[in-house]
Amino acid sequence: MFLKYLSLFSSFNFFMLAIVSRVKKTPNKKSSNILAILLLFMAVYSGLIFVHYTTLINQAYSYLRYYAPIDGIFLLLMSPCLYYYISSVLGKPVRFNFRSSVHLIPMLPCSLFNICFATWPYDKRINWLVKDFQTGTIEINLLNIVLYIQILAYLAMCYSLIKKQLSLSDNVIVNNYQVDVSWLKPFLLLNLGFMLLSAPFCFYMGNERTNIIIGQLSMDILFIYLFFRTTLYQDTLVSVVQQTTCDDSAFKITDTMAAEYLAMLTQYMQVSKPYLHEDCCIPTISELTGIPEHHLSITLNTRLKKTFPDFMNEYRVEEAKYLLIHPKSEQMTIDAIGRDCGFNSKTTFNRVFKKHTGNLTPSEYRMQYKQ
Repeated sequence: MFLKYLSLFSSFNFFMLAIVSRVKKTPNKKSSNILAILLLFMAVYSGLIFVHYTTLINQAYSYLRYYAPIDGIFLLLMSPCLYYYISSVLGKPVRFNFRSSVHLIPMLPCSLFNICFATWPYDKRINWLVKDFQTGTIEINLLNIVLYIQILAYLAMCYSLIKKQLSLSDNVIVNNYQVDVSWLKPFLLLNLGFMLLSAPFCFYMGNERTNIIIGQLSMDILFIYLFFRTTLYQDTLVSVVQQTTCDDSAFKITDTMAAEYLAMLTQYMQVSKPYLHEDCCIPTISELTGIPEHHLSITLNTRLKKTFPDFMNEYRVEEAKYLLIHPKSEQMTIDAIGRDCGFNSKTTFNRVFKKHTGNLTPSEYRMQYKQ
């Protein structure tokens, strides 16, 4: 009885916290929006637990006529949502595109099972739900394996991101605000610890009643942590240290950090050649290398005395010089070589090429080499 009302109460609290996170003004609105989605998933999950637990305990099976065990899908959605939230808080670019669909792969077994479950006759579905609730089923045990592997993998990835950031600084710069992210480390350790401790108990008992208790406890632990975090800092889970400016000391990085960033950046440029794409920009490079945007910009500006476009164009010009004199590209036009090297027009290609080659145009450079 206690778990029934706890689930209902938790669902309402998560829903209200999601609304607060969505409407409250914060320095990083994108992270707040992602957090609101995460909290909404938690609210739906707790609501499903309330329905599932109440009907089976009271044997009100008629209410389960259109029920399906989709709570696992919402649990599986929470992990990638948490990963995107952590990335956003750290100031990393977050994009939802076709590549993002890779996060949905762990949901396939659960989705396929629900589709299969929906095709069963009413009596078979009810019997399966009762058996699963009391003694467990092999289907749910297999899905729990996928669930635990997915959650632990995402928590480990999130922890790696936080650990890497904290080795550099407890604060990140987002939209000219210095934001404290140190609280995320104990938050993730709390989650990792609970999942590792609950796994043996979950698989030993092997029934849905135990799974419901574990799931609801994990949700409520998250709620308690997030609630007190919000209450203590009077903000939507983001502790703003101060507003800063471009010459603030928070933007400074050590020589060691700059050297590591340059090594990572140089290796990535040489191996992947992102400069060959004309739409290559600093958020993209930041996302692909894992270097925060502001750190990347500072490293180029202060250590190399270059802007990001100049840095990209140097690589493009070197690639163009190689193609202009190489036999394999002898039949290529100047315009085609420029586009292959990431320049969006012949005019831009000529202007940038002259800037980096002592006022020589690509045509003059090719002709000079032949002579």
